[in-house]
Amino acid sequence: LKPGPKTPREREKHKTMMNGSRCFNINKDGSVSPASAPFLTFGISPYPEVLLVKRDSPNRLIFKNAKLLSRCQSELKKFNNRIRHAGVGLELLSHPGYSLVQVRKEWFVSKPFSGGHIGLGPNHKTLKVKLLQDGRINLHNKEGSLRVYSGKLLEGQPIVVGKFTLWYKLLYLQTQH
Repeated sequence: LKPGPKTPREREKHKTMMNGSRCFNINKDGSVSPASAPFLTFGISPYPEVLLVKRDSPNRLIFKNAKLLSRCQSELKKFNNRIRHAGVGLELLSHPGYSLVQVRKEWFVSKPFSGGHIGLGPNHKTLKVKLLQDGRINLHNKEGSLRVYSGKLLEGQPIVVGKFTLWYKLLYLQTQH
């Protein structure tokens, strides 16, 4: 096993790097962009996988409930992420009748986290999420969060549902205390 960051400076660098791939902003047009790369947004290509695309791409996804998601984030900020909320469905305005869904049930493991692919699917299977005050988009059932798969904020990188693996929680997060 590769040891985690040891110094406060290394931990801060690692935290910044990791948050870049899992913190997002809701744009005025209803699209979602990585906070560290506002020139990119969620999109599709090839169908049905969700990837990062250029913000002006005709393949970008526009979310029907973007304003509601932002409003819920404001409420969570007021109460420090401690309110119960059923989550907001990720229905699409750009693709009527479709939502973001988990397209493959099997989970892959990639070093610090495991995850599942997301894509377009019927509205009745929509993922329900909460946009936290720091920009993370968590599933309402706490079974993970949306993130850029490789951590590299480049066009074509897939968006996945991910969660930290047990060994990562045990080894790395305990060194943070």
